[in-house]
Amino acid sequence: MRRLVLAVLLLAACGDGGVSPDLEAARAAARQRAEARVAAAQEACRARGEEVIRLGPSGEWACGQRGAAALVREETRWRERCAASGTELFRQGAFGWFCARATADAGRECRRATDCEGVCLAAAPEARTGRCSATTVVPGCTAQFGPDGRRVTACAR
Repeated sequence: MRRLVLAVLLLAACGDGGVSPDLEAARAAARQRAEARVAAAQEACRARGEEVIRLGPSGEWACGQRGAAALVREETRWRERCAASGTELFRQGAFGWFCARATADAGRECRRATDCEGVCLAAAPEARTGRCSATTVVPGCTAQFGPDGRRVTACAR
């Protein structure tokens, strides 16, 4: 009975069962403080003449030599992971490292997914044809042609 009363009191304190507006404001303030600390640390890195090196897609970074060493370690881990799965290592901008196989039909015209070893990428919004991807996996969200030739948006990491 005691637990039930406590649960009812807690739910009543949160209003309609949602998150308290005070909590949301506190979260937003904490997020702003954290972003300000990161910006200050990166600026200090640059002030020392060191490069800010982005380590991955989730916002990880490090300064100068430490960052370069971390980047080499990350690449080595990914290279080993890809080798274990029989794939190759690729890197694409903000998406970072990923494992895939290179395709023999890269750039060839296609109308549906089954025309390609990888993905049939739509070239333009109204295009009825696309081009086969260079790898079996295309990270991020892309406009593609599905197996039935219909245009779809697919996201992969």
